[in-house]
Amino acid sequence: MLDLHNEPARPSGPTEPPRRRYRDPEHRVLRNWLNSAFMVATLATIVLYYALPGEENRLWFIGMGMLAVAIKMIEVVIRTLDYTRNRQPRRRYGDDED
Repeated sequence: MLDLHNEPARPSGPTEPPRRRYRDPEHRVLRNWLNSAFMVATLATIVLYYALPGEENRLWFIGMGMLAVAIKMIEVVIRTLDYTRNRQPRRRYGDDED
């Protein structure tokens, strides 16, 4: 029969989750600035859409939207390059061990 009253002692208070070893990418500041610029450009696009209705102002709306997407694409390329450069190659079955 299972005895539920003799459980192992648990630490008192909150416990911290295990920390991951994380290397700070060298482009973190640039990526944070690009993310901030993307958010500002996106908000400006939304404001332009509602503040300047009409056919003659549609080009401003489309241009700001394209600018926001271009900024985000630049950030994603930098993030992807950082990830692939810092990633350790996976070992494959049959690789020679040194």
